[in-house]
Amino acid sequence: MQWLVAILTAFFRALLPWVAKQSRPTAEDASRDQQTRDKLRAKVRKHWRQP
Repeated sequence: MQWLVAILTAFFRALLPWVAKQSRPTAEDASRDQQTRDKLRAKVRKHWRQP
């Protein structure tokens, strides 16, 4: 039974970062949508404090 828990734990630890990455919008996703692109660019500028 412990081996099953170990396998499931490893599986979910590998899967969760991928799921989190897929749920975030990227600049590539926004290239088709100008409003989303501009919003993401503004978010990056605000984060890095560039004018």
